[in-house]
Amino acid sequence: MDVKWLDDFLALAECQSFTRAARVRNTSQSGLSRRIQSLEQWMGAHLVDRAASRFRLTQAGQRFLPLATNLRSAVLAAREMCVSDSGRGEAPVTLAVAEGMESGMLPILLARLKEHGFENPVRVVLKGTQAASQALMDGEVDLWLAPQHAELPLLLDPAGFEAITVARDRLSPIVGVDALGRPLHSLPGSRETPTPLLEYGMADYLAQVMGVLMGSAPLRAHLKPVCASDSLHSLCALVRQGLGVAFLPESMVREPLRRGELARADSRWSAALDVRLVRPGRTFPRSPSDPAQRLWQCLAAIDSRQETRRTGQWPSQASGAQRKSRLGQAVS
Repeated sequence: MDVKWLDDFLALAECQSFTRAARVRNTSQSGLSRRIQSLEQWMGAHLVDRAASRFRLTQAGQRFLPLATNLRSAVLAAREMCVSDSGRGEAPVTLAVAEGMESGMLPILLARLKEHGFENPVRVVLKGTQAASQALMDGEVDLWLAPQHAELPLLLDPAGFEAITVARDRLSPIVGVDALGRPLHSLPGSRETPTPLLEYGMADYLAQVMGVLMGSAPLRAHLKPVCASDSLHSLCALVRQGLGVAFLPESMVREPLRRGELARADSRWSAALDVRLVRPGRTFPRSPSDPAQRLWQCLAAIDSRQETRRTGQWPSQASGAQRKSRLGQAVS
C-alpha cells in the first residue's frame, strides 16, 4: 500500500467530491480516481459508492475511514522511528529532472546536499516539462527540478504548487574547437555563410528559451538547421564533432568548457536560467523525517552566497519569503 493512497482517501472523505479532493491533493481528477481504485483493489472492497447520485462512502468505506486515519499516523510514526534508529535515513526521494540536468546541474546539487548531511538515496526520473508537471500532480514523483527563464515562467497553478530557486545556470551557444582550441563556428553568421544549427527536435522548454534569445539578441543570427534531435546528449556529441552550434545548459558542458574542448560561440546569445525545485502545495502536515521535506529544507538552507563550481551559481542571499515565490509568476 502507498501512503499517498491514504492521503487521497482522507481528502476525498473530507471534501465529499472527487473534483474538490483532486484540487486539495494538487492532482488531476483522473489521477485521484486511479489511486482510489488502487486502494480499493488492495483492500478488496469498494470504498466509494459510484452508483449514488451524490457522493457517499460505502459501508466498507465508512468503517475504513477511522482506521485509515490511524493507519496513516502509525505508518508515518513507524518510518520516523526506523529512520531515527538506523541513523542512515534510507527512504528514497523521487526527483523528476529534464534531460541534460541529470548530467549537469543535478550532480552539483547532490554534492552540495551530501556536504550538508543529506544521505537519503535519490531516484532520478527523466521527464520533459509537461510529463514532469503531470507526474508531480499525480504523486508519481516527490519533487521536480526544473529550469526557468524569467520571461517564460512555468505555467502551473500558483495555488497548488510552490518552488524555490536553488541554483543558476545559463543556456549558451556551444561549439566545437579545432586543434589549436579555436571555435569552429561563430555567431551571428551571415546570409552568405549561415552558421550550422543543431536544434531541438521537439517543442521542449529550452527550445522556447532559445526562441526568446533569438528575438532579443542585439544582432540577427543567420542560422542554417543541419540536424535536429530530441536528445541534448546527442546534440552535445554532434557539437564535439564540429557539425554546428547547439544551445546547451552550461552546467551540462562545464568540464569540456573548462578544459577548452568546447567553446561558447558568443555570450550575446546566452540566457540566464533559474534552477527551480518544485513540489505540490501543502495538503497534510509534512513530517520532519520525510526525505523529500528534508531535501527541500536542506537546499533552501544552503548558504546562497556560495557558487556551484564555475557554472551554476547559488542565488544571492534572500529572505525565505523572497526565495519561496509561487509558480506562474516571473522570477525577478
